[in-house]
Amino acid sequence: MVRATRFFRLKEIGVVLAKYDLIPWVPTTAQRMLGYAGTGESNKQNRALPLGRRLRRAFEELGTTYIKLGQILSLRKDMLPEEITDELRQLQDRVSPVPFDEMRPLIERNLCAPIGDIFSEFDETPIAAASISQVYKARLKKDGAFVVVKVRKPGIVEKMQSDLEVLKWIAEIMQNHSQLGEQFDFVGIVDEFFTTMEMELDFSHEVKNTRRFAQNFSGAEWDWLVFPKIYDEYSTKYLLVMEYIEGRRIEEIHDPSFTIDRRVVAKNGAKAFMKQVFEDGFFHADLHAGNFFFLENNRLAVFDCGMAGTIDRYTREVFAEMLIAFAKKDYVSLASLYAEISDAPVPVNKKQLARDIRRITESLPETLAQVDMADLFSRVMKVLYKHRLRIPRNFTLLIRGASMLEGLGRELVPDFNFIQESQELASVVINAKYSPERVRENLYYLGMRLLDMGKTLPLNLSEIIEKLENGNLKLNWEFYLSGRDRFFISKMVTRIVSAFILTGSLISYGTFSGSSAFYLFYLPITLFATAAFLFTFRRDKRR
Repeated sequence: MVRATRFFRLKEIGVVLAKYDLIPWVPTTAQRMLGYAGTGESNKQNRALPLGRRLRRAFEELGTTYIKLGQILSLRKDMLPEEITDELRQLQDRVSPVPFDEMRPLIERNLCAPIGDIFSEFDETPIAAASISQVYKARLKKDGAFVVVKVRKPGIVEKMQSDLEVLKWIAEIMQNHSQLGEQFDFVGIVDEFFTTMEMELDFSHEVKNTRRFAQNFSGAEWDWLVFPKIYDEYSTKYLLVMEYIEGRRIEEIHDPSFTIDRRVVAKNGAKAFMKQVFEDGFFHADLHAGNFFFLENNRLAVFDCGMAGTIDRYTREVFAEMLIAFAKKDYVSLASLYAEISDAPVPVNKKQLARDIRRITESLPETLAQVDMADLFSRVMKVLYKHRLRIPRNFTLLIRGASMLEGLGRELVPDFNFIQESQELASVVINAKYSPERVRENLYYLGMRLLDMGKTLPLNLSEIIEKLENGNLKLNWEFYLSGRDRFFISKMVTRIVSAFILTGSLISYGTFSGSSAFYLFYLPITLFATAAFLFTFRRDKRR
C-alpha cells in the first residue's frame, strides 16, 4: 500500500492521467470526487489525440521519473504497439541546470573538502546538464590534470523513490485487476525500470563498468579505443571525477583539417561492439552519438558507461545465429530462435510466427548494404508483440546497442551496414560452438550431470519403493489414445523404469563393499528389471 505521504503525489499523477484520458477504468464519478476529471477545452483536445501522443505528453508533464520510464518503454516493441513506442522515442530530458550555489554543498560534501583544496580551477558553468546529474570541467591541484566532475542533482533520489513507489503500486493493481494485465507484464516493466534507474543513480556502477571496459580493451590492437581514467580517491556513489578528454562530437568532424577516415572508424566501432558481445559477454548499452568523442588518427573515446549489459554464452550464440539467419533470409531458423529465447504467457503458434518472419525476410533488399538494421529489428519486434513474445531485458539492450551503433555508423558512412560487418565474428562464434574443445566441455558437463543423477538415483528409488509399500504412491495418468498408442507408451515407460533400476543396481554393486546379504537382496531386483526390459522387445503380432 502506498504510504500516506505519497497521497499528494498520487493525486498529481491521477490529475495528469485523467487529463489525457489514460485511466478509463476509473469511473468518471470517482474521478470527479478525487478531483481528477477536468472539463476544459484543452482537456477535450488532449483526449482526442492518439494514445501514444497522449502518453508521451503525460510523461513529459509528470517529470524526470516518467520521462526515463517512457524512454525505456520506447525500446520494448515486443511488449507495446509500434505507435506508442515511436511516440515515446521522442521523449528528451529538457532540463535547466541547477544553480551552482545549490550544487557546491553537494560537491564539497562528497569531496570532504572545499573545492579550492582539491581543484586549482573549477568552471562553475556546467558543460552538460541532464535530469539526474550535471557535469563540470576542473583542474586538479595535485598534478595539474584537467578532469570532468559529474555530480548528482540534489533531491533527485527522494523524488524518484516517491514516484517509483507509486509506480510499483499502480503496476500491481494493473497486473492483478485489469484485463490489460493478461497482455502486458506491468510489474516486469516496473522492475526493469527499477534496475535501470539504480544503475544510473549510483555512480559506482559507472566506475566499475568503465574500468572493466578499459581492461577488456587493454591490448595493443585496441589502442585506438579510449576510456577515461577514473580518479578513485575523489569519486563516490554521488560524485564522479574522471579524465577530461578533448575530442569532437559527430557533428563537428566535417572540418577538413580534422584527419579521420570515417569508414575505418565505423568498421572499428562495429568490431569493438562485436568483441564486447561475442568475446567478453559485457557490452555498452547506451551507444548514442553523445557518448562518443572522435579523436585524431581515427581514435575513438567512449563515455557514460553506467548502462551496460551482460550476456551469457547461450544468448551470444543465439544472437550470432540470428545475424547469420538474417543474412541468409532463413525465416524458419529465425522464428525458431525467437521462440526459443522469448517468454510467452500463452502457447506460441510457431507456424504463424514463421510465416510472419518470412514476410519480413522476403521483403529485405537483395544486398546487405541496403538493410537498415534498426528498421529490421523494429519490424521483428512488431511481430513478437503480435505473438505476445517477450524477449529478455539484456537481449533488448543488445539489440538497442547494435541499432544505435549502426545509426552512428551510417552518420559516418551512409552505406555502412552492421550485419555485414558482424558476419565474420558471428561465424567464428558459431564455429566455436561445435569445436572439439566445446564438444569435450559439453560432454564433461553431461557426464557430471549423469554422475549427480547416479548418486541420487538409489535414494529416489528407495523413496518410490517405500511409497509403494505404504500404498501412498498414486499415478493419475489418463490417455485418450488408441490401443496401439497405449501399448507403445506402456513399453516405453517400462523400459525407462527398468533401465533406471538396472543403473541404480549397477552403481550400488560398484560402490558398496558389504556382506553377501546385500547382493542377495539386490540380485532378484536386478534380474526382474533385466527381464522386464528385455520383455518390452518381444514381438506381439496382435499389437
